[in-house]
Amino acid sequence: MDLHFIVAFVLAITIFNSAQGQFTNGANVAECDSLVPAGVTPSSGETPFLVASTAQTYTPGGPPITVFVASNTTRVVTARGLVVQARRSASVADNTPVGTFGLPSNGLYRLLTCGSSTGGTITNIDSTDKPLVQIFTWNPPAENYGTVRFVVSLAETNDQFWAQVTSANLSSSAGPLGPLSTEVCPIPVLTLNVGTWTPPNCVRDSTDVSQTSCSPPSGSTFPPGLTTITCICSDRGETASCQINLIIDSDPCSPNPCENGGTCFVVPSVQSGFVCNCPPGFPQPTCGLQNACNPNPCQNGGTCLPTQSGFVCECLAGFIQPTCSVDDPCFPNPCANGGTCFGLPSAPSGFVCNCLPGFNQPTCGANACNPNPCQNGGICSLTQSGFACQCPPGFPQPTCSDGNPCAGNPCLGNECRVSSISIAGYTCHSTTGSPCN
Repeated sequence: MDLHFIVAFVLAITIFNSAQGQFTNGANVAECDSLVPAGVTPSSGETPFLVASTAQTYTPGGPPITVFVASNTTRVVTARGLVVQARRSASVADNTPVGTFGLPSNGLYRLLTCGSSTGGTITNIDSTDKPLVQIFTWNPPAENYGTVRFVVSLAETNDQFWAQVTSANLSSSAGPLGPLSTEVCPIPVLTLNVGTWTPPNCVRDSTDVSQTSCSPPSGSTFPPGLTTITCICSDRGETASCQINLIIDSDPCSPNPCENGGTCFVVPSVQSGFVCNCPPGFPQPTCGLQNACNPNPCQNGGTCLPTQSGFVCECLAGFIQPTCSVDDPCFPNPCANGGTCFGLPSAPSGFVCNCLPGFNQPTCGANACNPNPCQNGGICSLTQSGFACQCPPGFPQPTCSDGNPCAGNPCLGNECRVSSISIAGYTCHSTTGSPCN
């Protein structure tokens, strides 16, 4: 089909002020396509205005063009509101505006975003009567859209609404726009599980448009059988499609050919169509048990012993299972004084020590009671956290220091004297001449 991009300049002049007070601030997004407010029936008969421009051609990306709406009758004609667009012609189904408008300096209008067009629609800001002529400046789009025209919808009063009045066509100085098409679709693709192909190019006037999207996309995973892929080209509101029949003749990874927990990957470039990622000790191509110890999976001098399920490594001192690849943090034993070492990867050192009573973390260091930290004759006992002192009366914990053994009247009214040679730390002396009890 020979489709041409014929741009219609749609000067949609619409009164947006109904009897109920609606549309007083101009058109809204819902009217971008029809240019007719909801619930409004356009008037019939000859329209009292015309739409025209000062040019018969436009240049893509070129200088602006003046567009005006004027009275087409001897009586006075006013418009209470309007919306102005630059559109493609009626031969193109897409009504998205093209180009942009400049805002007049009279402060009566605002720009409205319609679809992907920003600045391509201009409308009134209130419902005051606006005299004709109304003048607008339209800036042509940078791309060539072929022939264009102006179209107007105008509401003269609340009850008189004129819809889609057209102007004369303007041709493009770049010439007509050719049809959008795709290159010849590829032949059906015979592959394995992952289909990869080059999407068709979008072409217009011998130029690649490069806006192709395919569903499902190239590189997707497909089940065995036929999958139809649709690729769509889009450019300036037109689309062209191409279908690719992707035939998957088999899935080389179903059922999984990789034994002993191997993972299968589809690789169309190899003869078998797949590659196995095998666990240590299980050889390519399918992770079988021909010789699980060849090549030797045990590192750092470990000895490989074949088993029914695969292999076991006997590791040299300082290395651990399963393949002797990790240093043993407990060799040699870092825990002193009879402590037991346990490997713990989450610990900063990689191990923890279980220490005997009286020896401290992290590596079961020296006996906390040697030398004796308990003063004044206190007796030291080892504990899980270190030591504890059993102090003589009058000397406080934790180390029996700075006490007064005579505090608390231990001599029952007789004289108490501090003694460094007494186990109790004091001696009693009678004040009556009688022996102390």
